Amino acid sequence: MRILTASFRRTECCWNKIAPLGASALAYFSNGVWEIVFPAREFVLSQIVFVGISTGAVVAFALVQREAGSGSRFDRWLVAPAFGLLAGWVTAAFFIGLVTVLVATGVLNGGIGEVLFGALMLIVGGVFACAMLLAGRIGPVQGYFAYGGAVLWALAGVVANQYQNSLITFSTSIVCALLIAAILFIALRRSDAGRGAGQPSRPRVA
Repeated sequence: MRILTASFRRTECCWNKIAPLGASALAYFSNGVWEIVFPAREFVLSQIVFVGISTGAVVAFALVQREAGSGSRFDRWLVAPAFGLLAGWVTAAFFIGLVTVLVATGVLNGGIGEVLFGALMLIVGGVFACAMLLAGRIGPVQGYFAYGGAVLWALAGVVANQYQNSLITFSTSIVCALLIAAILFIALRRSDAGRGAGQPSRPRVA
């Protein structure tokens, strides 16, 4: 029984190390395919391929966050932020890119419908990003801070681009950015409070 338990633990440990690599390999391979099909104006296919990029990046980030908390300083300060930046940027690019693809294929032809759909995608993407931030709290601060920062950077680009073009898109981007910033701030405060509570109190010297 002990042999089986030890074997299971070794297998689980190997899987925890290999799974993020496999997910990130899916993301990078899909990104290579996207670099081929998107310039060829295969917009629908490019968005399908982007699903692979998004899935691989987000799954890799979630797995790294789960393991990096108990890992080395290298994992916390380099691995987790790297995967956080990738997953955050891909999260924003997926929902924004979906609108771009629908416009390029003629599904959206301008007007209020296009604006409302774009605002809806921003809201869905913002909710998804908030959920990822809340789920990522189990890991190191560096990871979910990088994720939130990447999403906020992408939203800042939308705000700058839509400032004079669409009040609805501009306002929705601002609201999503404020919500994500608030979730990130609360998560950071709770993380700091948790670390402070975990430190032993120093005895007072009379």
